[in-house]
Amino acid sequence: MTTLEHVAIAVEDAEAAIALIRDLLGLQPYKTETVQREGVRTHFIGAGGTKIELLESLGSDSPVGRFLGKRGEGVHHLAFQVDDLEAVLGRAKELGVQALSSEGLPGADRKRIAFFHPRDTHGVLIEICEDAPEAGAEEPSSDRRQSSACVVIVADESGPSRDVLGAVARMLEPRLNVEIVAPAGLRQALDAAAKQTCADGEVHVLAETLRRDPVVQILRERDDVRSVALCELLKKEVSVEVVGGPTAGVRYVVPAVSQRSRESVRLVADLLARVWSDATDTQSAGMAS
Repeated sequence: MTTLEHVAIAVEDAEAAIALIRDLLGLQPYKTETVQREGVRTHFIGAGGTKIELLESLGSDSPVGRFLGKRGEGVHHLAFQVDDLEAVLGRAKELGVQALSSEGLPGADRKRIAFFHPRDTHGVLIEICEDAPEAGAEEPSSDRRQSSACVVIVADESGPSRDVLGAVARMLEPRLNVEIVAPAGLRQALDAAAKQTCADGEVHVLAETLRRDPVVQILRERDDVRSVALCELLKKEVSVEVVGGPTAGVRYVVPAVSQRSRESVRLVADLLARVWSDATDTQSAGMAS
């Protein structure tokens, strides 16, 4: 199935664009990556079932730099997620549509990508992408992992909830230091996270609602945890309630998540990233009673 994966916008000032989207729409970037081959820094912002990709040129001679110099800021390309990138490239050749590369190349956000020349696609630069294999693919550098914040996710050792939260953890890893542990390993994980952050970082905890009492009890004994959130994975929705930290009392709800759906996992990951970002941006407060 082919879906719209993202809309890419070339910008002169990425920080200003991010601030505008945050203040106007309430959306935050979940990842920033540099693709040196293309001379571009990409900023990904989740927007429901799709994404916005802000493109920041690293030089005037890069493809995005030339685009900005010729056309100014604006929509740069549309990207579509496909099941078989090579098959689409083959169809393009049969149709006489020029691809800008003969094969899929490593791109940002763990994708293999290819572009089609806009003169053959009615003036719009079209990108196709597919998820890159876990191993063997060139990974672009991730800038957001420079954050020293640690997130400890508490889930049972087996079962669908751990599978889903594990998928969410993998989605968050390029931005934050994430560990998923069984309830019995929470104390040790918090000790390790506290050492890892070295006083200038943040420690956050997410736990399933079923583990509320033992988790909250452990966390009330510590003063090195910035925020605590409880996640309930229901058939029709996912709810996240902040029960500890500066934003305690806030509750978020998004549609149900499936570990097999990259976009639904991304939606939950974006939500959690927002929870932790809000906690970091808010003045310190004690655990909620």
